[in-house]
Amino acid sequence: MLRNYLKISLRTLVRNKLYTTLNVAGLTFGISCFLLIGLYLFDELTYDKHHSKADRIYRVIEHKKSSTEDLTIAAASYKLAEESKKSVSGIENMTRFSRIGRANISNPATQNKFNETISFCDQNLLEIFDFELIEGDRKTALKEPNSIILVEELAQRLFNTSKIVGKTVKIDFLETPLKVTAVLKNHPRNSSYDFNFMITESTFAQDENFKARMANDWSSHSYSVFALLKENAKPQDISAKITQFVLSNFKPEAGTTMVFSLQPLVDMHLYS
Repeated sequence: MLRNYLKISLRTLVRNKLYTTLNVAGLTFGISCFLLIGLYLFDELTYDKHHSKADRIYRVIEHKKSSTEDLTIAAASYKLAEESKKSVSGIENMTRFSRIGRANISNPATQNKFNETISFCDQNLLEIFDFELIEGDRKTALKEPNSIILVEELAQRLFNTSKIVGKTVKIDFLETPLKVTAVLKNHPRNSSYDFNFMITESTFAQDENFKARMANDWSSHSYSVFALLKENAKPQDISAKITQFVLSNFKPEAGTTMVFSLQPLVDMHLYS
């Protein structure tokens, strides 16, 4: 009986070629659209979830309001990042990084040179975020001054290999060459981070002017700051403690209010 049904169906399809073609084309188009939309949604909804601690990582946001402005700023100060992890209960760790313009990075041996965005970070970045390393030790890679970590793609462009730990690169505005201490795998496509390298913050901390600027920096917006909260810590409670802590060390101008909140890492892509 099944064979007869199949024969009848095939004959009907052959007799009505235009009708069959339109139906098959419509079905194919519909399935293709469904799959493409599904893949797009999956990509969007999984941004930054490749970090194992993603559900406990939060970006510090400042809300600043006065009679002339009402600002929401996804950045914070050096002292907030440095001192909060010591003084605010519920914070397991904090990290900060900053971008300071563009400059040429080169391989001193070949003068192979590329213009890139200059980024630097503290030593905690690789302890909080799971950027995958090809070479190097994540516990020590960001500790020493005059050190740098590169992503694989830039390492290939500079040296034609990603096995470059121990070699040096030159940044135009820095006198001392930087030692490569780690090479990271290229960032996933659904990552909020696109830096090609990070210089250690301790490289700049050797400078007296940098030390002087950072010594009382409670109010600048120089850094992207991320907090890793302890298990079961409530973001609302931690953000209130951060606000109280900062205001105990810095007084805004009269008529200006300063409040901090915590934005989940996994919300950054869709809600920023």
